[in-house]
Amino acid sequence: MENTGKLQHAARQLQELFDRLEAQPSACQLRLLLLVEVVASRALLHLPPTAALRNAAALMCRTAVTLMVDVDLAVGVMLTEIARHPGRWVGNK
Repeated sequence: MENTGKLQHAARQLQELFDRLEAQPSACQLRLLLLVEVVASRALLHLPPTAALRNAAALMCRTAVTLMVDVDLAVGVMLTEIARHPGRWVGNK
């Protein structure tokens, strides 16, 4: 696989992120999956991932609320502020 190095680098970065977050006493229960899809043709590289990858991620969910984040998600300023200061937003409309 020609992207093995990139995949291993991404896995190390995710492990470091997971370790940092798990070390925080107030951290949520984070579950990270790094899923890849091997395709037989270069033409298939530009298609979105199959439902199987999405379903595998959904099987890991253990909460009432789940957020599936795609690699091209652009987080807005408001979502960033809510994540930084959740207490400010509880009960606000």
